[in-house]
Amino acid sequence: MNSKIIKKARSGGTFIDILFFLAIAIGIYVAVVYVPYIYKSQELQAIIKDYTFRTGGAGPDKIRAAVIEDAKKNSISI
Repeated sequence: MNSKIIKKARSGGTFIDILFFLAIAIGIYVAVVYVPYIYKSQELQAIIKDYTFRTGGAGPDKIRAAVIEDAKKNSISI
């Protein structure tokens, strides 16, 4: 009787195995999709903080104008 339980337990995947592989798949999906988005978002927030500091706490319009002006100065023409 003991060998029948072992044979049944070894055949096929269990519910825990399915949940484990599902958790790994979700983790890979999150790493591929959301991590770059979060990284880029933090990078852009740092740029905005830098421009806010340089413009002395100006309003959004002045910050936008400063970013555009700086981008025009640093653009490379081909």
